[in-house]
Amino acid sequence: MFQGLRRALLADLSANNHKMMRTANGWFSFFMAIGNVRGYPAGFYSKFYKIFPSLKQKPATSTARMSNPAS
Repeated sequence: MFQGLRRALLADLSANNHKMMRTANGWFSFFMAIGNVRGYPAGFYSKFYKIFPSLKQKPATSTARMSNPAS
C-alpha cells in the first residue's frame, strides 16, 4: 500500500540523478527487508506482546461493537 508512494517520493527527491536514484532504491530495499524480518516474528509468535507490552491491544468494549438501538 505504501510501497508505491514511498518509491515515487524517492524518485522525486532524486531529481533525475541516476546515481542518487540507485542509492535511494538500495536504502528503500534495505528498510523493506528489515520490516519484513521484524514483521514475520511479530505475526508468528503469539506471545510477542510480552516482549513488547506496548503492542498489546485492549479488547473491544460493548460500545465499540455494532449494536441495534431498536432491540
